[in-house]
Amino acid sequence: SRLKVLCEEQGHKLLPLPPYSPEYNPIENTWAHMKKHLRKVLPSYDNFLDALLSCSCFK
Repeated sequence: SRLKVLCEEQGHKLLPLPPYSPEYNPIENTWAHMKKHLRKVLPSYDNFLDALLSCSCFK
């Protein structure tokens, strides 16, 4: 790819990441936490926004 060539011309090497690698992409852990929480609480809320805002990561 053009990006790979450009990086190599500058003396850098691109290292591809696995498609799902939460240890390298912390947002994956955040989304997993939110989805787990929403599955538990969504039936007790009138709308999605209330359920989303109840997630502990927003407190």
